[in-house]
Amino acid sequence: MKGLIGILGGMGPLATVDLLRKIIEQTPVQRDQDHVPVVVWSVPQVPDRQQALRGDGASPLPAMLEGIAALNRAGVTRIAIACNTAHYWFDQLRAASAAPIFHIADVTLDALYALDPPRAPHLRDAVNATNESGAPNALNPSNSSNPSSASNASNASNSPNQSNRFKDVAASRKLEAAPVGPIGLLGTRGTVLSGIYQSRLTAAGLECIVNTDEEITRFFEPGCHAVKCGDLQAGGRLLEQAAEALFARGATRVILGCTEVPVGLAAIHSPLLAQCIDPTLALARACVKDWQRAKLALS
Repeated sequence: MKGLIGILGGMGPLATVDLLRKIIEQTPVQRDQDHVPVVVWSVPQVPDRQQALRGDGASPLPAMLEGIAALNRAGVTRIAIACNTAHYWFDQLRAASAAPIFHIADVTLDALYALDPPRAPHLRDAVNATNESGAPNALNPSNSSNPSSASNASNASNSPNQSNRFKDVAASRKLEAAPVGPIGLLGTRGTVLSGIYQSRLTAAGLECIVNTDEEITRFFEPGCHAVKCGDLQAGGRLLEQAAEALFARGATRVILGCTEVPVGLAAIHSPLLAQCIDPTLALARACVKDWQRAKLALS
């Protein structure tokens, strides 16, 4: 079926439901049949991504590949991954999928540039072109499929090869002045170490501010854990403090680089949400746009 969206989820389940809910909310409809057709693979038994990146747990890649295979067998024509840290293994997942896969960092940067589109058209168009074609994306970092430690993730994100790729894209597109900045990144240690957001922001000439180790330990990790355990109020308050620390150090916007974060902040009706970029929402809008294009092609 044209326009059938697949969601690789379960990491965690509540974040997967949040993506599905936002797809529904972002779709203009007059009847049930106008909604985006979606197949969801939500299997929470995927090994812990953080433990894998620290080198003290099994790789989640085989389980994620199983989900990708199942979605492809279901006939999806595009896949969204409802987990930021899972994108550390994006290249391997994309290589195993007949259906193109959205990269959550690319659609998030699209959302960021939409705040001031005239000032950063070239990089935005480059991202859109690669998303449309489904071809290998120069903006996607190459990562190890079986990291043995967090230092591997850090080395991967700072490798000369990857760094040069992003610099080359920015230089070749003659990137104009950045739309906003500096940008805060609120995410897991794995997402921060992978560099999937920092590399793109650097290519756009934007400074990226991340939480300190102490802030991650004191606010982010217990906040994320609380959301995963269903204590949304406590989790939201802790995650809000982690976000406040980024704004206090000069961030003009904060990317909610963990799919549990928007769930927690929404639960406490945090006023900070107005200054944040929600990758889950960006991913949902990309799914809706893909479905709308498919509907036009079918009409």
